[in-house]
Amino acid sequence: MTKNEQLSLGDWAKRLKLEKQQESARASAPAPETLQRYPAERPSSAPRQTSYRSNLAFKRTLEAYLAEAEQAAKKRTSGKFVIRMWTVTAVEALPYTLFMRRWNDFVRFAKRQFPGFSCIRVVEVHPGEDYEIPGQPGRWDTISHGLHMHFVADKYYPQGQMQHLATRANLGHVSVSGKMGDGKRHTVASVTNYLSKYLRKGLHENSAGLRGRQLWAAVNYSGSVGVRDIVTISRWSVVFHRLSTDMDFCFYGFKMRAKIAYEGEILSRLVEGLSGGLPAVLAIQSSGALRDWTWPVEKLWRLLRPSVHAHSRYHEDRKQYSYLPASLGGTWPGVTNYLEWLQSPEGREWALAQNTLRIEADRQRQRERRRELAQEKKRKLAETKP
Repeated sequence: MTKNEQLSLGDWAKRLKLEKQQESARASAPAPETLQRYPAERPSSAPRQTSYRSNLAFKRTLEAYLAEAEQAAKKRTSGKFVIRMWTVTAVEALPYTLFMRRWNDFVRFAKRQFPGFSCIRVVEVHPGEDYEIPGQPGRWDTISHGLHMHFVADKYYPQGQMQHLATRANLGHVSVSGKMGDGKRHTVASVTNYLSKYLRKGLHENSAGLRGRQLWAAVNYSGSVGVRDIVTISRWSVVFHRLSTDMDFCFYGFKMRAKIAYEGEILSRLVEGLSGGLPAVLAIQSSGALRDWTWPVEKLWRLLRPSVHAHSRYHEDRKQYSYLPASLGGTWPGVTNYLEWLQSPEGREWALAQNTLRIEADRQRQRERRRELAQEKKRKLAETKP
């Protein structure tokens, strides 16, 4: 092995060690003990952050909603559509369930008052203010003002009537604004970025009480983009699906499989960066960089390297990847080539079709499960009758 290859191996070992340290430091730090959150039904649950797919689904939904509202406004009048931002501030710090019960009352009243009322809403936890704890000098705490509800509607509604409906529902104060802080009118981009900011907020604002809750929703709008409709294409997902072809991989829990896929993602980059093949990777492992991995490096290497059908122990490769173009040979082409194909128009269309089939299969299983539960309930009722 030449001196240059030795240097490259040392550089890769340092890079892997740094990535491992950064990955271990990614765990979110716990919230300070002095943080006083609004009343939560499940205070023991961990803090939450909105996922990337949920944030993207919200953006796509809001953009489509505002585009349809602008087109409808042009048909109704010759004037320009003005985007207005509505904010509902709770009168007190309420738990999520009670706040949403009052919000649903407000929406029901609005639909009666304004037929066809629709909006896109986002929940926010107001961070509150710091104060010194009485009787404990030098100790400070934070108390929240409760929940806020931001929403955008497709029409103009009188603020006075909306406030009357909110008061009737015991919801709180309603305010509306058609301009940003600099005096300019709201645009689709500004409203989308502003509202999505609340979905990206950190662990203190969107904290334990909102874990598992629906932070945004489309009210009386059928063009909403679901989270399951978004297909993410990444190197990690490609590695994960490739490793799923191995039976041993499928016996692990999801967390362990995700960890193995992360290790495979690092190894796939080594495959591209080193020309020495498996001996070069084993040399890095002997230096201690890959010593604590869950799976043997050799096994990951054989799974992730491009398949040669004549020497592959996975005889189903040609059948599994028969949808690939002839230029890729119909077998496993390697992580990089497969990722590039998925990002092509043909690959994107195939990924969306597979996602649609997967969603429909999940719905079919849910329908069958509900049918089984209904039959079981009928059977138990029949047994209890004299």
